[in-house]
Amino acid sequence: GMDVVDKAKSTTSSLPSIFIMNRYTRQIVAEYTGRTDDPNDFYEICRKLLMYYNATGMYEQNLPGLFTYFEKHKCLYLLADTPYQLRNSDTYKIGTNTSKGINASGKVNQTARDFIKSWLLEKVSENSEQRVLETIYSSALLKELIMWNPQGNFDRVSSMGMVLWHDATMRRETEQRTKEVKTFLDSDYFQNMGVTRKIENKAAFNPFQNN
Repeated sequence: GMDVVDKAKSTTSSLPSIFIMNRYTRQIVAEYTGRTDDPNDFYEICRKLLMYYNATGMYEQNLPGLFTYFEKHKCLYLLADTPYQLRNSDTYKIGTNTSKGINASGKVNQTARDFIKSWLLEKVSENSEQRVLETIYSSALLKELIMWNPQGNFDRVSSMGMVLWHDATMRRETEQRTKEVKTFLDSDYFQNMGVTRKIENKAAFNPFQNN
């Protein structure tokens, strides 16, 4: 997940930030947060991190600089597609900045914070009482999570919000693909012969519904 800037210098305390999470262990494995002399330097850091960890990244598409840089370096495959439920039919176009990342509106950011809260309270394993929040080594992220308020600027929280949006989208797409997979035993021929019985598919995962 990436919280980007398009300017080298800023009159605010805003910092570009990227977090990478292992989706199997649910833990953060890499972070870079800090202003560079040139925005392209931060984009290159993101590109190298994504390649090193074999990851794809979600970002706020409001600022087009990251997309332009990745397009120039023929690395658009490293950027996450816009989630289906957030695509604007009037502006969405494959191969452009509108097909990658998320337009971070107020509602989108609120949902991102809900994702973060749920993630922090997840158990690290079925046989452990330890929560994800106890495995975070980034003291700066923990501080921002504690201090968050609507008036402040919390770049690490925004970046983690992009991570969890990406995670929720990938979970939904994975479960949808799993539901659509069929083998020869799913053929109507075997069902009509009484060899197998028809099994109703479970409802697709909805990240907006409570468990």
